[in-house]
Amino acid sequence: MEMDLANEIIIDFKKLAKKYNFKTRNNKSGISLCAKNTDSKWEDWIIYNSIDNSIILIGNTDQCNFWFCNTRPDITPDILINFTADLNKIMDKIGYEVEMRKLIDPEDWQEIAHICDAYDDPRYSGSIEEEEEL
Repeated sequence: MEMDLANEIIIDFKKLAKKYNFKTRNNKSGISLCAKNTDSKWEDWIIYNSIDNSIILIGNTDQCNFWFCNTRPDITPDILINFTADLNKIMDKIGYEVEMRKLIDPEDWQEIAHICDAYDDPRYSGSIEEEEEL
């Protein structure tokens, strides 16, 4: 039964990558969702380990030089919000949730969203849900 879930998540990762113009890389323990760095090389960004149903976030934009404001001119805040929501639909199957600020560096978000401070933006900080609940 767990292998069925693992295969489902691997298929979901491939669909997610295709939908948002990323790539995937199969590995011996699962699959990686890859993003292009500033050197135009595809690097692992989000890794799903099918052996133990875990997720590894390689790092945010700064640590991996993904800098979507430079490498993905098509990326908008709405696309990133939708990507994160779609990723979390997959992650929910194994009990994980990924926050925007774990995926995208604040300076990158500021450039993409054309704002001064990412942490003042509830779309980035995650406080938008808290505000809606009040």
